[in-house]
Amino acid sequence: MKKRWYYLGFGVLLIVGAIVLSYQFFGGFYKECANIALDKIFTFTQKSTVDGVHAHNGTNSLVTELVNVEVQGNTTIYFERPVEGWLYIESDSPVVLDTKPISLAAGETMRFVSAGRHSVLVSAGHLTIRAIPEIAFYDFHSPTASGVVRTWEDIKKYDIWNNYNVMVSEGDIDRYADYVAQWRAKGGKWIRNAYVKNASRGRGPDQWHEMMIDPRSDGIIVDEFMTRMIDSFPAWAQIIRDIKADPAAEGKMFYGFLSNHAKPELDIIVRAILDCGYKIAPEGYLMEYETEERENRVLHNWAGGVPRNWIRLFGPASINQMLFTLCPVDVGKNATRWNRFDSVDFKVHLDKTFYEIVNSPEFTDLGGVSFWRAHYVSEETMGHFNALIRHYLIEGNTKRLYDDPYILVAKDENQNE
Repeated sequence: MKKRWYYLGFGVLLIVGAIVLSYQFFGGFYKECANIALDKIFTFTQKSTVDGVHAHNGTNSLVTELVNVEVQGNTTIYFERPVEGWLYIESDSPVVLDTKPISLAAGETMRFVSAGRHSVLVSAGHLTIRAIPEIAFYDFHSPTASGVVRTWEDIKKYDIWNNYNVMVSEGDIDRYADYVAQWRAKGGKWIRNAYVKNASRGRGPDQWHEMMIDPRSDGIIVDEFMTRMIDSFPAWAQIIRDIKADPAAEGKMFYGFLSNHAKPELDIIVRAILDCGYKIAPEGYLMEYETEERENRVLHNWAGGVPRNWIRLFGPASINQMLFTLCPVDVGKNATRWNRFDSVDFKVHLDKTFYEIVNSPEFTDLGGVSFWRAHYVSEETMGHFNALIRHYLIEGNTKRLYDDPYILVAKDENQNE
C-alpha cells in the first residue's frame, strides 16, 4: 500500500516538473497561440455596456453608434444592425468584416450589410462603427454643362469619394465602366438614371426591367412619378412587381422620384415600390426665406409635417424606405428658385435644413438622403454640402455645424480691410 502511494506521489512530481519546464521554455509560444486561436471577444447587443462603451447609442435620428472601443491584440467584436443598411467603419488597424478583409481609405470605409449579427476582427487601436443612412450623390454625368463635378478626379477632389456610399449616373453604363469598378471596390453601389417616358433616351418603362437585371450596376432611379400620370400607374406598378419577382434582380434597388408631399393619388405606385422593398425618393426641396424667423418656423414645421404625412398615408415603411432628396442648387437655370436672397447665407440655410431633419423624431431611421443636382451646384456650395453630410449623416452630430449668422452682414465700403 505504501509503495502505491510512493509511486503515485513520484508520478505527480514528474508531471508537475514537466509542466513547469515546458512553460519555462515554451510559455510564450503557448500564450501567442492562445491569443490567435481564441481572440478576445466583445459582444455588443442592445443596451449592453463593454468597457464603458455603450452599444446602440443613438446620436441623431439617422445615425446610431454601434461600437466605440479601444482594443489591444487580436479582437473580435460582435454587434447587431437591426435592419439591413450601411455601416460606417473607422479603424486604426486593418479590418475583417464577417470573415472578409475590407479595404480602408484614410482609416475609414462604408459597407452595406444585412440585418442581424455581424463580426469585426481588428488588431489594435480605436474602432468606431455606426449605422448610417444611405447617402447618394446625384449625379455623375461627365462632362456637364454647368456645376463643379465634371470629371472622375472631381469625385475625389471634392471629397465625394469618402462622404457618399451610392453614386448615380446617366444610363450609358459602358461609358463609366472603370469608375463603376472603382466605386464598387470601395464598397459603394452604382445606380443608373431611368425615366417614366419611353422617349427619354431609351430608358423608359420598357427598359426598366432590362436595366434592373444588368449586372453592371446595382439598380435604377426613375425620374419622375407625378399625379398627372395616374392613368399609367397600374401598368408601371406591374412592371415594378415583375422586376421584383425576377431572380435576376435579386439584390438590386429600384428608386422612384416623387413630389415632396404624400398624396393619395400616388397610392398605386407608392404601394408597389414599398411592397417590393424598394425605395421612394421624395423631392424635399425647400427655398430660403428672407427673414430668419420665417425660415426657422417653416423648416421646423416642414421637418415634422412632411414625414408625418407620409406615415399617415403609407405607414412607417415610407420613412425607412425613403431616399429624401434635398436641393442645394445655386447655379444654372434653377438657382434663383432656391438660393433666392443675396442677403441670406445659403450654407446656413442648408445647415438649418439638415439640423431639422436629424433632430426630427418623425424622421427617425430615415432610409437615406440625396440631393438634386450636381449640375447646378457651385464649388463653394458643394464643399459646404459635403461637410454637412459628414457632420450630420456620418458623425451623427445633433448641433449645428456653422455658427455664422443667417443674414449676411453688409460690408461697409469705407471699412478698412
